[in-house]
Amino acid sequence: RAALGGRVRLERSDLRKIALPACDAIVIIDVLHYIDAAAQEAVLAECARALSAGGVLVLRVADARAGRRFALTRIVDQFVALARDRVWPRLYFRSLPEWIDLLERSGFEVRSQPASAGTPFANAMVIARRR
Repeated sequence: RAALGGRVRLERSDLRKIALPACDAIVIIDVLHYIDAAAQEAVLAECARALSAGGVLVLRVADARAGRRFALTRIVDQFVALARDRVWPRLYFRSLPEWIDLLERSGFEVRSQPASAGTPFANAMVIARRR
């Protein structure tokens, strides 16, 4: 926050229930696969509503079409959630093209890049700019 002149506000909340304030940027890292498809769509619609024109949404998501790397990503996420919640989780992954399509339908211009360099995982960084 200090590096950005105090203009940053960090929130910790249930993403499915938060009303986001008007803003220029939102970052969601490794979270969306823990909520179902309808909730994912609602969260992205809320992000689109809150972001100013030209505002940016940055996501890191797993790419469900990435074969063995995705299988490992899924297993690790399931065990992390199991250790945290003591319940075997149901996770809701999408392929990278599905994430891009959903974001474009939600009013974003989208680009993506791999985000797994040096790891065995199947992550992608998605940068979505509000139209």
